[in-house]
Amino acid sequence: MLFVLCVVGTYALSSRLFDVWTMLLFGVLGYVLRKYQFPVAPLVLGIVLGDLMEKSLRRGLVLSDGDLLPFISRPISAVLFAAIVITVVLRIPKVRQWLKMDTSS
Repeated sequence: MLFVLCVVGTYALSSRLFDVWTMLLFGVLGYVLRKYQFPVAPLVLGIVLGDLMEKSLRRGLVLSDGDLLPFISRPISAVLFAAIVITVVLRIPKVRQWLKMDTSS
């Protein structure tokens, strides 16, 4: 019943079959992500905030004539950038093994 309502509601918005296929694709993607225990909140945040972030990055690059240095030259932005880099690097399994931080073995 829920599936039928989703399909009918998607088709009713603009009367295009493409929208139904898109809904089905994202439904399958959501199922796969849930099955492999991916967190959903970061994905939703990325989809919602991605457009705003891209526009802000483009505006900043235009203001700095394409130079990336202003993004990390201020203390707050440099600390946030360093925290992001450290977090991403520590999520790599080989790095965790090298640092002997992997407790799952």
